[in-house]
Amino acid sequence: MNCLLFDLNNTLLEWPQDLTRIKPRAELLEFLRELDVPTAIVTAGTRRNQLRKYRAAGLDEVIPPQNLFFCPVGRAKTQPILAALKRLGFSSRETLFVGDDPEYDIRSAHQAGCRTAWLSCGRSFPPGYPEPTFTLNSLFELGALLGERFEL
Repeated sequence: MNCLLFDLNNTLLEWPQDLTRIKPRAELLEFLRELDVPTAIVTAGTRRNQLRKYRAAGLDEVIPPQNLFFCPVGRAKTQPILAALKRLGFSSRETLFVGDDPEYDIRSAHQAGCRTAWLSCGRSFPPGYPEPTFTLNSLFELGALLGERFEL
């Protein structure tokens, strides 16, 4: 896989209602730096709130703001995924989308033609959705999936 797309809420960061509680996670930022793969975030929510979360989490240190793509809450992410691929210059076949929501992450990425990694956090994948290509219990399993070795 030559390109990674991530969901923001509950994938790259926990989603506290109080945005002041978001803190950078040094191990996550270092992990993303070491992956050294073109990366973007496709997220649902208002641009203002999502940018605040992205900056508070320190993700602006590793993923440039032009690589953030937004859609309204409750809408499929298919079009923002396709926009991210166009901006990054990759095909859907070269891309892995990592997310935690079967509907808005896995189904949308599947519709865009991407391979998918469902961040399960120990949950079973629900019926009625396209099966993810991969299942990860933790985001840090991504390194092994990509053939990298990380000791975090």
